[in-house]
Amino acid sequence: MRALVSGSRDSFLEEEIASRERGMMPPFGRLASLIIAGTDADLVRSAGRKLAAAAPKADGIAVWGPAPAFYQMLRGRTRERLLVHAAKNINVQNYLRAWLREFEIPRAIRLTIDVDPLSFY
Repeated sequence: MRALVSGSRDSFLEEEIASRERGMMPPFGRLASLIIAGTDADLVRSAGRKLAAAAPKADGIAVWGPAPAFYQMLRGRTRERLLVHAAKNINVQNYLRAWLREFEIPRAIRLTIDVDPLSFY
């Protein structure tokens, strides 16, 4: 941020790209956001923990969370987020399909998936 404040846009961009590459963040890696939401906060938290525990172990993939979503309450629903971080060569959609095929989501819970999200609201 100091580089931007001092007017050194190019220095900022170089450091940002290097940082993303070190952390395997986009465009050097993949992300997928899973948001579970419902009106029963305890059910949402419980479903989030169970969903995380059911995530298949795989090389090149880490599942983070659950944690409160950026907007923890939205339109009367409690929201929790899980984040899938994967190497660039991983087919995230296939991983998610296999994971969710084995997990039964309670009817009172809404699951939203965003592969390569542009924001984290």
